[in-house]
Amino acid sequence: MSNRPYLGLALAFLFSFFAGGIVVWAWATTTKMPATGSSSPTTPSASDAEHPNRLEKFFHGDQGRNVRNGQEMKPRW
Repeated sequence: MSNRPYLGLALAFLFSFFAGGIVVWAWATTTKMPATGSSSPTTPSASDAEHPNRLEKFFHGDQGRNVRNGQEMKPRW
């Protein structure tokens, strides 16, 4: 069997790898990033300020509901 198909696949892989790298590099260099040493601190938005409260409410669950000693789990066999 000839190595020609494998060589074509390897070249296609390398080409796609480098083309993808160029696309990511071009996107990363054109995306505007905030300056790290800026003198004006960013203020959190309303959704960021509400985020810890939403997390706490979600993970603490319903305090009025008793979830202890629930129904016994029985095997299916």
